[in-house]
Amino acid sequence: MKQRLYKFDNLRFLLMFLVVLGHLLEIYPSPVGMQVYRVIYSFHMPLFIFISGYFAKYDRAKILANLVYPYIIFQFLYLFFSQIILKKPDIVIQFTTPFWILWYLMAIVFCYMLLPMFSGATGKRRIMIIAGLFGLGLLAGYENTIGYYLSLGRFFSFLPFFVLGYFARDGLVWLSGIKPSVQLTDLLKLAGALFIICAIVYVIKSPDLTPAVFYQSMSYKMAKSNVFLKLCSYVIALVWIGSLLVLVPEKRIPLVTSLGLYTLPVYLLHGFIIKAVGNMDLVGSLPSQRIVFSLGLTYLLIFAFSNPYVGKFLNRLFTANWILDFIE
Repeated sequence: MKQRLYKFDNLRFLLMFLVVLGHLLEIYPSPVGMQVYRVIYSFHMPLFIFISGYFAKYDRAKILANLVYPYIIFQFLYLFFSQIILKKPDIVIQFTTPFWILWYLMAIVFCYMLLPMFSGATGKRRIMIIAGLFGLGLLAGYENTIGYYLSLGRFFSFLPFFVLGYFARDGLVWLSGIKPSVQLTDLLKLAGALFIICAIVYVIKSPDLTPAVFYQSMSYKMAKSNVFLKLCSYVIALVWIGSLLVLVPEKRIPLVTSLGLYTLPVYLLHGFIIKAVGNMDLVGSLPSQRIVFSLGLTYLLIFAFSNPYVGKFLNRLFTANWILDFIE
């Protein structure tokens, strides 16, 4: 039986926690909370897409079942929810501009569809492809017509991380067979921790690195950014990815690892809760109250939707794998 990669379950839990927390910090802002928000957005989506690339396999049926199917269903549900429940009359039912959080599904579909172009690459060609994709991501910022439509802004910006994860699978599998000494392991962990501290300090001390820079959804002009800031965002994300791959343990962690198995239901459902909570006065104005409330609700949502019992059922319900099994 193939051994479960607990490191990636732990990473998925961490990243989904940060996704939900970031959205709550957005509706319950505070000075400290917004600094945390900027740090979260400096790396969590590039790392999520890196992990998606790491496990990616080109299978058209699975792409339709696991990505296209939930996108169509939840695009309709979120637009209907906004129009009927949240009373936003300007909402139009359409499927070409993803609703808020659903940009990820559309962008990942395009990434998957390009996999045959990269599957045969080896050695120096891989390096050239990665360098070219990062260059393309930087150039995309100059195009004002690329934005939320079809998630093109984020697709071009995050594609390098997807392909990097796809290529990194071979290297990480090879490294997993090497047992470094305790001293080297400790040294790598220390270096990873120091790199992360430097990245956090740099983001906090750089007011030009606004959330709009890290969203990667708009042109430089619209985001009030420039190619240098986007390059900085790439470097910061790469630092986080390398450091967390070293620091996150490859072992089961109680109340963490099991909740990283089924993150899709949390991703798809938490938006309804966030939008509903945003219209309620549930917490005071003190920064400490807002942060504690956001942390508590974040874990509660992940536990509710991603525990092994509910999460497994919802994960199957929200994808079309049950249809494929029925056909087969």
